[in-house]
Amino acid sequence: MDLKEYERLKTKVDRLQREADRAAGIRDEKMGRLKEEFGCKSLDAARKLLKTVEQETEEAEAGYAEALEEFKEKWGDKL
Repeated sequence: MDLKEYERLKTKVDRLQREADRAAGIRDEKMGRLKEEFGCKSLDAARKLLKTVEQETEEAEAGYAEALEEFKEKWGDKL
């Protein structure tokens, strides 16, 4: 390996290290936000919370649709 190739590789390694450090910083920031806003200490905990919230949302939407139909049946002629 000559000096020119060494310098090229060193430059590439330095750039990749900066990118990895930046990505790690972003990851840490996002994990801190997950913990602060949602109380999730891991991605698995966040995924479980998301699944629970999605299920609750589906149930609420179904309940709303049913209540709306009942309302329309009872009061539709008055609207």
